[in-house]
Amino acid sequence: MDAILEIFILSGVSYLIYAICMGRNVSYAVRRRYLLISIPACGIIPFVEIPVEVSVAQEIYQVLHYNSAGTENYSNIYGWIYCTGLLFMGGVFFRQLSAIRKKINEGVTSRYNYKGAHVLECARSKGDEFSFFGKISISDSLPSNEKALILEHELSHVRHNHSLEKVFMGFLKVVMWFNPFVYIAAIHVEELQEYEADYDVLASGADKKEYVALIVEQVITSALPVGSKF
Repeated sequence: MDAILEIFILSGVSYLIYAICMGRNVSYAVRRRYLLISIPACGIIPFVEIPVEVSVAQEIYQVLHYNSAGTENYSNIYGWIYCTGLLFMGGVFFRQLSAIRKKINEGVTSRYNYKGAHVLECARSKGDEFSFFGKISISDSLPSNEKALILEHELSHVRHNHSLEKVFMGFLKVVMWFNPFVYIAAIHVEELQEYEADYDVLASGADKKEYVALIVEQVITSALPVGSKF
């Protein structure tokens, strides 16, 4: 229980630093990396033992743990609760990965390489385009101008390894399912990934009005839990 409390406090301080110091003048990549490093670090630090050769420290430890029997009983209960949550969230994460693996291979009509990414055109209505690691799944019914914009957007996700980051955040949700700051960080990471992809598309010379109109057209579609959804 003490470790969980420490994780809460460290995660809260870490997120406070992010909220105060990581403003718009900080790049998307730096903000993402801060969250990807700081949140797991908050889960590791409480379990790192630092040897202190001071007798006073030993006395304080004995005073704080004078009722070791009762504490051990509660530790067993907390352990079972944690393992139950771990198994449940692990099952959810595994189903998400299985769903996206199945979806990316459904109804494929053509395959080709696009600037280093493997594109799979599928027989489905437009509005359900996404990428997962080096693969980009798009509808084969897309007009050529929309297809070019979406491919550039998803290619940015591929180049920046955004799928790896999302899978890593999904793993953290499994291991630290009890920590609300993990879910908050995952939301921020996904937002930053989308901002970065949008920036790359516009930096490539795409028409801003046309690109915004395309986003508005598709924004009401649901996103996949692990893949990078346009």
